[in-house]
Amino acid sequence: MLIENNSDADLCDVNGCSPLYMACQEGHTDIAKLLLEKSPNVDLCDKDGCSPLYKAIQEGYSDIAMLLLEKNPNVDLCDKDGCSPLFKACQHGHTSIAKLLFEENPKVDLCDVNNCSLLCMACRQGHADIAKLLLEKGSNVDLCDKDGRSPLYMACQQGHTDIAKLLLQKSPNVDLCDKDGCSPLYMACQQGHTYIVKIILESHPNVDLCDIAGKSPLYIATSKGHIDIVGILLEKQPDVNLSDKLGYSPLYLASLNGNADLVRMLLDSHSNVDQCCMDGFSPLIIACAKNNISIVKLLLKHKPNINSQTFDGSTALYLSALEGHVEVIQLLLINTADLNISVHSKQYLIDTLDNLLGITLDKLKTHLYSRLLNSRFSKGTVYVEGKSKDYVFDLVTCFSPLHIACFLGRTDVIRCLLDHNVDINMTKEDGTTPLFYACEVGHKDIVQLLLDSGADSNMCREDGKSPLNIATENGHASVGMMITKHRQKKETISS
Repeated sequence: MLIENNSDADLCDVNGCSPLYMACQEGHTDIAKLLLEKSPNVDLCDKDGCSPLYKAIQEGYSDIAMLLLEKNPNVDLCDKDGCSPLFKACQHGHTSIAKLLFEENPKVDLCDVNNCSLLCMACRQGHADIAKLLLEKGSNVDLCDKDGRSPLYMACQQGHTDIAKLLLQKSPNVDLCDKDGCSPLYMACQQGHTYIVKIILESHPNVDLCDIAGKSPLYIATSKGHIDIVGILLEKQPDVNLSDKLGYSPLYLASLNGNADLVRMLLDSHSNVDQCCMDGFSPLIIACAKNNISIVKLLLKHKPNINSQTFDGSTALYLSALEGHVEVIQLLLINTADLNISVHSKQYLIDTLDNLLGITLDKLKTHLYSRLLNSRFSKGTVYVEGKSKDYVFDLVTCFSPLHIACFLGRTDVIRCLLDHNVDINMTKEDGTTPLFYACEVGHKDIVQLLLDSGADSNMCREDGKSPLNIATENGHASVGMMITKHRQKKETISS
């Protein structure tokens, strides 16, 4: 009735929505027909720049879209975000509408404000039929969005295998990287899309192309535990020792994550078994610290430097003693690990701080304190809870495996070390032997074990204090009595 009374068909509400716009938005086909008979402005847009055609396509009303196209609207009219009607069809997968639009020869490389092209959008959303239509119309297969993501990148990231196949038939640049240096191959490896990795490799991408953090496709596949993809990549003979900015290699990551299958594969491909990260941790050291026995065995078969030290001087044996990993310790000792290598001295660590990226003295103290406090629970860890970072810094510097085991109360570890002829009276710079620490914390059984094994209870530190003094000062009277009786017994025997 309003139309019959010659109401203004282009009169818009406060949001710029015309009657035709409202009919298209709500899917009222009959009303849209009536309005179109009055020759309205079919390109009137709302305040966001959305035209009636745009809204009909966004909502998937193909009948209305067909009616509008008969009135020759601007098929490339974009909203405020740069999205055209065809862009919305690509986004929402309206294939039948896209076919209608293609008959009007739209611009197929129009991009939104993020420089996302129609093809990029179709590939991201997984609409293979539309992607095929766009490629047939000559869409730029290498047109990237503002973050550098190409259509192939989008397909690889989302796992759209059929689209990746279509794109690869058009010979795209397979090494186009995003702003973070991630290539399509990298993304497929990261996301675990095995088949896509296979078909990309057929196009000969750079298998060693790293992201801005230095992570290669092999690195990222290893870190995610994608065994099949690692196997496929290794067939292409990548640089297996490429490491990230922290010095983490694929072998180190596999050892850290406890993935024995990956460790075996990487070792078989001649990975450097001694390649350390920036803090000096080797694959063997991290595997021992994590108690990954099967990985430790694999690494030992490849003859690593068993006495390699981290930035603070810790060896694989020391960290195993810290955590109480007896089986790992036995493996290391069988393979001739040096029992008497100590953590670096305080002065050495202070002097070398300048060479340690981003590590201050306070951070170093915090690291040593946290590592000791968070080691496997013992009487020693409880004792440390009431101490300061400075105390722990003084404590653990120059510590040997036997020192740390005696402090924490790792009896099984101590027995293992003693069985392999450890220097029971090894001293720190200040003259402190392992017996001192057993006395300080009050490990009565360990004190007895050390004394029975030949520990010298008469040795004094630089400050003149003996193990007996330390036991007494810390309130361990029974330990003091034990030492006194041991001395008396020795004196009786010697006399």
